[in-house]
Amino acid sequence: MKNNEKRKKLKEQYASRRVMGGVYAIRHVKNGKLMLFCTTDMPGSINRFNFAQQIGGCLHPKLRSEWGKNGSCFVFELVEELEKKEIQSDSEFKQDVEALLEITRERYTLDQLY
Repeated sequence: MKNNEKRKKLKEQYASRRVMGGVYAIRHVKNGKLMLFCTTDMPGSINRFNFAQQIGGCLHPKLRSEWGKNGSCFVFELVEELEKKEIQSDSEFKQDVEALLEITRERYTLDQLY
């Protein structure tokens, strides 16, 4: 297979992949508090969390004081998952994920959240 054919095939595979977004939480396992986030790239968010855990980095300034004491006390939790529809633009998908975050926040009390 020539380079152009390979490139074309890779582009087609990329375009036809399932795009998963949604809402996730970073939860402190000892105190139970969590911080909610939304993303249009769930696998990427999981990778960022895992990388931060490996290097001792913190994902958000609000978590820094607790993270610095013991970052291993935090876990990644998938709360809601949403698949991008074929007919949906990136901005429409982002709006849907952000709306899902707002709906999800309503399930928690302020003392449960960072």
